This record gives sequence, structure tokens and C-alpha cells, in this order.
Amino acid sequence: MPRWFRAGLTAVGVLAALGAAALGMWARSYTSPSSPSSPSPASGAAGGEGQAAASQVLSRGTGDHELAGVLVDAGGAPVAGATVSAVAEADHAAEADAPVAAARTGADGSFELAGLNAGAYRVKVTGAGIFDATARLVDVPGDALRLVATRKADLRGRVVDAGTPRAGVEVVARSVDGADRRRARTGPDGAFGFSAVPAGRYRVYAALGDRGTRAREVELPSATALVLELAPAFVVAGRVVDGKGAPLVADVVLVADDEGEPARRARSDGDGRFRIDGLPPGTWTPSARRPGYVAGESLSFDTARVGDLELVLSRGAVVSGRVVDAAGVAVVGAAVSLFGTDAGEQPVSVSARSPAAVDGGAAGTLRLLDRGELGVTVGAVPALPPPGVRTARAEPAQAAVAPEEDGVEPLPVAEELRPLLVTDDSGRFRFTGLRAGRYRVRARRDGLAPGVSAELDVVRSGRRSDVRVVLHGGTAVHGTVSDGGGPIAGATVSARVGDQLAGVTVSDGDGRYELAPLTGRLELAVSAPRRASVTRTVELGNSRAPTRRQVDFELGSADASIAGVVLDHGGFDLGGARVDVVGRRDRSTTSAAAGQFEIAGLPPGPHELRVEANGYPPVVARAGTGVPVTVQLELGGGVDLQVIDRHTLALVEGGVAVARGPGGARARAPVDGGRAALVPLAVGQWSIEVRGPGYVASTVSVDVPAARLPGQTSAEHQVQLARGAVVAGVVRDRFGQRVAGARVEAGGATATSDVDGAFRLVDVPAGDVVLRASKDGESGVEELSLRPGDELVTVEVRFE
Repeated sequence: MPRWFRAGLTAVGVLAALGAAALGMWARSYTSPSSPSSPSPASGAAGGEGQAAASQVLSRGTGDHELAGVLVDAGGAPVAGATVSAVAEADHAAEADAPVAAARTGADGSFELAGLNAGAYRVKVTGAGIFDATARLVDVPGDALRLVATRKADLRGRVVDAGTPRAGVEVVARSVDGADRRRARTGPDGAFGFSAVPAGRYRVYAALGDRGTRAREVELPSATALVLELAPAFVVAGRVVDGKGAPLVADVVLVADDEGEPARRARSDGDGRFRIDGLPPGTWTPSARRPGYVAGESLSFDTARVGDLELVLSRGAVVSGRVVDAAGVAVVGAAVSLFGTDAGEQPVSVSARSPAAVDGGAAGTLRLLDRGELGVTVGAVPALPPPGVRTARAEPAQAAVAPEEDGVEPLPVAEELRPLLVTDDSGRFRFTGLRAGRYRVRARRDGLAPGVSAELDVVRSGRRSDVRVVLHGGTAVHGTVSDGGGPIAGATVSARVGDQLAGVTVSDGDGRYELAPLTGRLELAVSAPRRASVTRTVELGNSRAPTRRQVDFELGSADASIAGVVLDHGGFDLGGARVDVVGRRDRSTTSAAAGQFEIAGLPPGPHELRVEANGYPPVVARAGTGVPVTVQLELGGGVDLQVIDRHTLALVEGGVAVARGPGGARARAPVDGGRAALVPLAVGQWSIEVRGPGYVASTVSVDVPAARLPGQTSAEHQVQLARGAVVAGVVRDRFGQRVAGARVEAGGATATSDVDGAFRLVDVPAGDVVLRASKDGESGVEELSLRPGDELVTVEVRFE
């Protein structure tokens, strides 16, 4: 197995899965397995009576290497009495293989696996009170290993109504990260319970008819008995149908505006009907999901005023094809992903690492941002561990909760609508349930450079089966990272191709790194704690056979700092201001009460600071390390907008105002009750675009003067919005045949005709407009005269 793959998986995939919370404990809780200051057994040992005070070797291999480490839980407490074993990674297909070596953790969580040969291993963890888990692709020899296990916990409680226990109430417990969900019914005494739940934060709620509870957040295992008090709630019912009104069996999800409330779920029956009990008061957005289908626009509702809901799904597009190598031979086991924009210009990414649509997301718009060979979830990049220590999240061998425990079996999927996101023996893949739009397919496989297809223009409900992705050998970039005095371990090396992150790895104890094979123009970036970051551009060819390129890096020190003070517009000290180093998202601070601030860990030299405080527009100032700097904020202004209907002069409910001003500054505010306040804004000329539902967008220019006090508006402006018209119809060629995939535009509104040649334009400006349809060099036009609110749905455009 190539070294770059092992290093990439261990350092990137495992660290990314760990998350910022678990890695954050390096600075406050890490001690080596042999350290006398390690946490005591009482701080969270998993084992029972008789557990060893010191680590114990259970079996020894025949090799010359050892792997030492410590096993802790997510809170940093040691896990004692657990069994840690190593199985050669090459034997991964045989899960029952006997371990090469095994050990039992001591009271401080330490262990030592002895007698290992050099190579990659799976490290397995089992024990009382924790979930069985495995850390993959651990290199031996290597530095000390820190394993993070997941503890088991119990959640118990009861449901009461006006103080009386209530039986038959459904109780749902869902982890805050969405990875675990349990449901149960209360017994005659109102009691409920969940056993062997992964430790962490959960939101728990109860529902029965028109009685229910808001979600309660609890922390396991610290939480004990939980009491849920039923209160008046709402029952929401409705129907799921296809575009022709036929009933569909689908999963229905309601997402609350209140982020503290987890989504509520139901499944429609054979008649398409569904019902959700115990919904707390508030605003909710419904969506329906069925494999291979996409949802139309879904409008939010208020529980106090909602009637029966009708959710419409339509068959989505299907994209399929093959992945081949430079010689045209099928590539088996390549992971494929699809990215681009749908017809509504929404970013879309679908990947084998996207298990399901996140709550509130429509089917077919799964989101995942690629990060190197493996991909990671969206969020802050956690700090790297100190040199000499590796961290691995011990991933559970199976899902923490099976579908039957949650009470909901997955919807059956017809074979033609089943996604195929890892290529089969013929190199084939398949994406289903897509919206119309423009997409590309990306493929990756160990040992080959990633490949991307040509752009695809996918029409609604259409099928594309001719997509081809070619993977070349590419060039593996490798080298060393040093600081002039020696190698740097734990340096992050990343590669970008254009705006895409194409690879990332971490240097080993000798400062060596290696990136997976890549092609094209790379931007390599290297960073390390207390070192200045370095960026370099490298041109790689498109080699059919694998090649290698050595690129070494020497990092300078980053031990300088910038200190100074922030003043308000009157020259007085200003606390609570945020100070950021431009271009360094990890270098920021907040000014103290007397206005002082200091940012350390910078390379010597000049830097740009961005300073912002409540009520003031941001200021960018230039400052040098080692020289005190004073940043004074200036008063800005703001615009109070009144948004009205041009014809009725009534206030416009809903919408958004987006402003662009001096130096590329931007601001955004919602339109609520016909008003929007854009504040604070820098003094100067601003262009403000106002959009409202059912209206044509309007743009105005406003000169913003300085206000008298921070956070005040200094200008008023009225914006009149005109009702837009709806134009729908069909595009035909010169022979009368329907044309799919034609671009249709009128007055700035655009659409693409579907597989039946049908199109629909909304928010078309009133007046005399030209409707134009075009495709492949052919076009046709129609002249229309529209009034505000018109709905012309029988327009026919013919190519000339």
C-alpha cells in the first residue's frame, strides 16, 4: 500500500472525523502513557473491578517493533481495562483474523502492542462500557498513538401531563450531530428508556396527538432521569403526490426555524397521506423525499394557521457513465462525486460520503466539500497534535443504531433509481434524483490522479448515460519540510487545483510528506505551528503513467506579534472589537476593556488587520510586528428602506435587501413588514438591490452620510417593487417537435426547457418584453405585452 495513502488516511480522514472538540483537548489534557501526571483511574475508567493498574501485554507478535499509546474518551478521560489489538491491514477482508498483538489498557489508559512488523495495521478496541471500534491504516513504526473511544450511556425518564404519568407517548432522542436517533413509547407509569446510547449531547422530545413538548437538550452520560411535561401542541397532516396528482410513499420532514428543535419526521402511506403529532408552536418548513425524485418549492407555515399540506415530488434526472484509465480500460472501485449547479443556481454536491440529505435539504442536493483523498465535513479545521503524537478516532464497526431500532425502515429503491457511487466491474456509475442543471462528475481511485468529466447540461427528468471520466497516472508530489535547523513533523501540506482542494497530508517525524498523484497546475501550501506559511505553484503534466516530483519546503519562524489598541470615533478606548489578520483566519483576537489587543504567532513584517465592532463599519489597517499600533474606528451610517408595492402602495411582506458599497463592501438585511435596515455602512455611495416574493427585483443608488452615533441609520429611501408576470409554455423546433434543454429568457428571467420542451419563467417584468428561446445555434422569439400579475401559460416559441 503506498505510503502517501496511509499517511493521508491516518492524518486527514481520521483527524477530520475527530472534530474540533476532541482535538481541542491537546492543550489541556494530553499526557503520554508513561507520564506520572496522567489522569487518575477515577476520572472515567471503563473497566470494572479487578482492572489492571498498569497496562498488560496479552499477546506478542514476532516482529521487532512496538506501538505504544493511550486510550481516552471524547472528554479526555482514560479508558482502563479495554482490549487493544492490531491486525495487519493487508488482511482487512478477513475480519475474523487473529490479531498480531494485543494488550489491555492500564488505569491511565496506556497500552503497548509488542512484536509488530513494519507496515500498516487496523487497531481494534473492545471493552466494557465502550463501543467496539477500529482505527484504520495505522503506520508501524510510528510515534505514540492516542485513541479516542465512544462511551456507552443510558438515557431514562418519564412523561407527565399536568403532573400525571402518561402512557403510550412517543419519545424521540436525537444526537445534536444527527448521527444517532432513538424512539420509544412510554409505559403505564409514563417511563421510557434508551440503553447503550453513544455519549454526547442529545435533544429529546415527546408527542401524542395535540399534546407535545419542545426539545430538551441533555448531555450524556452526566444526565440522569429526565422529566418531559406535555403541553398543547399541533397535529400537521397532508399528502404527498407526484406531478400528476398520484399518491406517493415518501419520507416527510418538517424543519423548524428554531435551530434548537430537531426535525420531525413521518412516512406517507399508500394513499400518500401523513400525519405528525405534537408539533410545538412556531414556523416550520416541510419537504418530502423519495429516492429518485426531487421536490418543488416548499413554503414555510405557521402551526397556528396551517391546513392540510400537499407536497409534490417529480421524477429527477439520471446521470450514468463509466470511469476508465488512459488506455480505455474500466477502473473498478473508483469513488465518484457530482458537483455543479442546479437550474435554480444552487450549488450541488453528491458523493459516496454523503449518506443522506441533511435536515432541511431537498433530495438530490446533498452537500459535501471535498478535502483531499477522503473528504471531510464542513467546519473549522482542528488544531494539529504536537509532534511525536498521532491521534486516531476509533470508529464504531457498525452504526450505533440500526434502522429497526429507530422504527423506520429505509424506503425501497427501484434498481433504475439506485445510485451507484463506487464504480462496478465495468467501471459504471449512476446518479439519480437530480434537478435540471449543469454538472460535472469527478472520480478518484488510489494510485491514479483524479479525473473530471466535461460539463453536462441535464434537463428535468432527463437521462444521460454517455458520461466518461478518464483517470491518468498523474504525478505524486513528495519532499521534506524543514526550518533550516532540522525537519518539521506535523506540518500540513495541501494542494489546490483552481479553487478545488485536491489533496492534503501531514509531514512525518522526519519531515517527509507525499501527496496522491495529481495533474495540472497546483498551488501547494505548507503551514506548521509557530512557523510562517509558504505557498508555491507547481506545473504538473498529464502523464498517462505514474511519475514523481520532489518539492522541498523551508519554513521561517512565526514568533513575532502585533500589539496595539482600538479606539472609538471619539478617541476613547474600545473593548470587544474583533481584530483579524487578513489572510490568516487562525490569527484573531478581541480587544480588552481598555482597547488593548495582541496577536502572536506571526512571521516578522507588515500585516493587514481587519477591525470591526458593534455599530461601526469594518476598518482595514496596516501594522508591523513589534511596533505598537493604534486603530481608530470611524462613524458609519445606514439606510432605512421602505419597500412598497408600486401599484397598490401596500407594504411588501418578506424579501431581502443586498447592498454593495465602497471598496467592495457588502451588507444584507431582511425585509420585514415592508422595512429593512442596512446598518452599519461605510460612508459613501451604495447600490442596493431589493427582492420580494412575486416581485421583480429593483436596484437603487443611495448616498450614505455619517450618522451621529454608532449603529444609527443616516438615510431613508423608498423602494417600489412591481409585480412580476409568469410566462410558461413550450419550445418547438421548425418541424413542430418539442425541444428539450433550450435556454429561455425574457426581461432578465431565465429558464431551461425540460424533456417535454416545457418552460416556466417567474418574475418577468411587466410591459413589452421579448421572449427568446435558443439551443445549438437555433433560436426563436415571441413579443409579449405583460401586465403586473399576469400568468400566460400557453406560450409557444418556435425556432425560425
